[in-house]
Amino acid sequence: MQFLLSWILELVIYAAVQLLVLVLGHGIARLLLSVLSFRRIQVQPLGGPSVRFNLLGYRHVGNGRIEIEATFAGFIGLVIGLATCVAILLARRAA
Repeated sequence: MQFLLSWILELVIYAAVQLLVLVLGHGIARLLLSVLSFRRIQVQPLGGPSVRFNLLGYRHVGNGRIEIEATFAGFIGLVIGLATCVAILLARRAA
């Protein structure tokens, strides 16, 4: 019984992390990377075509743009979002 409960808990945690990375992180990265790079960096759409990316998770596309792989962009967006939340919490705590 304990094995089944730990397996279910692990599945729930995995699903929550995937949701954060793919939905929240991808959305943040898609918005911020294109705005901050003046549309020179774009993020691969979720469920987009399966194309090859280099080892670092990006590839060069037409017009000199760089496209970042969706999962890698999700992690970038998640780090940016968490850093923003920490900064806001620290600023509120200091005030």
